[in-house]
Amino acid sequence: MMGSNCTGAPLSWLLMEQYHLGELPNDEMSRVKQHLESCPGCAQCMDSIENSSVQLKPLPPLPESRLGELWNIFGDHWKMGVGVAAAAAALTIAVLFVGPTTTATSLPPASMGYKGGDLAIGLSRSRDGAVDETPTVFEDGDRFNVRVTCPPTGVSVWDVVIFQGEDVFFPYDNREPLECGNLVPLRGAFSLSGDAPTVICVVVDEEISRDDIAHQGIHALPHSTVCTTVQPVK
Repeated sequence: MMGSNCTGAPLSWLLMEQYHLGELPNDEMSRVKQHLESCPGCAQCMDSIENSSVQLKPLPPLPESRLGELWNIFGDHWKMGVGVAAAAAALTIAVLFVGPTTTATSLPPASMGYKGGDLAIGLSRSRDGAVDETPTVFEDGDRFNVRVTCPPTGVSVWDVVIFQGEDVFFPYDNREPLECGNLVPLRGAFSLSGDAPTVICVVVDEEISRDDIAHQGIHALPHSTVCTTVQPVK
């Protein structure tokens, strides 16, 4: 993140996200502002955050009968993940999910071996100025950043798919190639709302048909997909 003319330690991506949202204390806002004025590298990253941050529209609550169905499905199929990538993603998901116009199917895992390395999804959540690096729940308006672990060869094509109840969202339109590493944050953030469990997936190395996924749900996701789930706060 540090540019060639950066003065001092570079700012973290999450700190700049909080600055962009006005969620920092006044003294910290001033410190970040002064750093951005003197550091072209961090200022360029700040421009990226301001220009590529995206937000999902508020999601409508599901009918009560549908909520009960999904809650029973998810409640019966949790299992804890293991390993570094699963710890970063908080949970390895092995649940059933009813996608749009599909029957129930197994979700992709939160991490897998891929091209001689690892492919994994992680999340960070910002709420009222506090950041959680291993979130498992959300409240209306919580902002999320997706982080991806991928092999050092890099990823030229990727997309993020979000399933909530009967709805499917594709929050990222600016999808520049990834220089892979351990839990690399994607540029931009999105907000969640609603009353249903929400599945967040990253697809790499394959051009997906958003229309197919919107109509077929999880059945249309390719093999090179990792997913994690966050639950609404009851």
